Amino acid sequence: MAKVTFHPEPGTPDQTTIMGFSFDAKGDPTEVPEGIALNKFRAMRVKEDPFFTVDDDASTSNDGIKAIHRGRGAYSVMKDGVELVGGLSKAEAEEFNAKSDEEKAELLEPPAPPAPPAPPAA
Repeated sequence: MAKVTFHPEPGTPDQTTIMGFSFDAKGDPTEVPEGIALNKFRAMRVKEDPFFTVDDDASTSNDGIKAIHRGRGAYSVMKDGVELVGGLSKAEAEEFNAKSDEEKAELLEPPAPPAPPAPPAA
């Protein structure tokens, strides 16, 4: 869950609705749950969109790494709004989210390169 705040340009309406969430110009944040909409707001932040800010909940654990539903039955492992692994089933996503921080980090480490072949015997 994160809080998204709308910052309108002067002279524009004081309220807007985007992706099904209503925002007012008073600066009151709107809570947006994890999912496709929150990822789009995070993408706006990356593109330096001046109209929305995203304050991710600091109480979330796992260093922001969790599997979330991306729509149409697809799940992805995300960290800070960036997809790390895609194409997971719901069961795989739930299993990933049940793991400890250390287990998650271990799973996401790139595999070690293969050992070089042994030199030929003389």
